[in-house]
Amino acid sequence: MSTLAIKTNGTLSDLIYNTVDTVLYKVGIDGYRIRTRAKALYSLATIDSKSIEAFLESYKLFDGDWSNENGKNESHIVDYYNVINHLCALGNVEKMYIPPLRDPKVGLTANQELYEKKMME
Repeated sequence: MSTLAIKTNGTLSDLIYNTVDTVLYKVGIDGYRIRTRAKALYSLATIDSKSIEAFLESYKLFDGDWSNENGKNESHIVDYYNVINHLCALGNVEKMYIPPLRDPKVGLTANQELYEKKMME
């Protein structure tokens, strides 16, 4: 039995995912990011028109402040995040913030991790 199979102790699909992730990692590709983006793209491509309308309507949240309701309610927040989460995943902004530049040689995710480590000091 391979080391990979011993580590997973799971199903065949777990073994396949882990094997593919290992191969992709060795060539410098993050399998998790690919799967996350694929799921986000699929979700956005198959979204129903009602959800799109609710998302567009949710922009009432950004009209003025909360002291003037203007038809705003908490369901707008849910409608907004139901779509924006997938858009952020496509753009590699899963954590929904862009950190200060800590290291110009690395990407967004690595800068997020560097920033988070700095904040924990």
